[in-house]
Amino acid sequence: MNTRIASVILLAGIVAASGCGTSRVKKENMQLKEENSSLQSELASTSESKESLTAKLKEANSNTSKANSRIKELSAQLDTAKKSAASFQSKYNDASRSLAEAQGHSDTNDRMLNEANAQVAALRASLEKCNSDAAMATAQAAEFSRQIAVLQAKSVEQQQAKPIASTPRAPGSKGTASAGDK
Repeated sequence: MNTRIASVILLAGIVAASGCGTSRVKKENMQLKEENSSLQSELASTSESKESLTAKLKEANSNTSKANSRIKELSAQLDTAKKSAASFQSKYNDASRSLAEAQGHSDTNDRMLNEANAQVAALRASLEKCNSDAAMATAQAAEFSRQIAVLQAKSVEQQQAKPIASTPRAPGSKGTASAGDK
């Protein structure tokens, strides 16, 4: 653009120096002034556009700087979130492992409880058999006691019915005991 202005000025100087007709020179001078005015308005418009674009560039650079700061901030938050997630994943893995161990212990305890219940059931059956046998033995003992009582009663009756003859004893001999003397 500066070269155009210089060209116009140079042409104006050449035309003025040649001494050609003044009307023609005036016409060319007028055209050159119009072109100069047009170029100056284009230059002013370009300067304004440059200033506007410079302001927009500064604003864009500022926004980019803010965006970069926000990106750094978000990256730091993301790193923190990743660390937290890794920590929680580790805790979850530990809890899962503990749960599996507890489940294993629970299964072992269930198996042992089932075995103990089976032993208790066997002991209960054995105890019931013992109680049954004891009841049967008690019944037999009662029957034996009844039979002994009947026999003792018969023995007493027999002794009362038959008097036993007393024989004198010799001094040093032992007497025999009868069934009722016991």
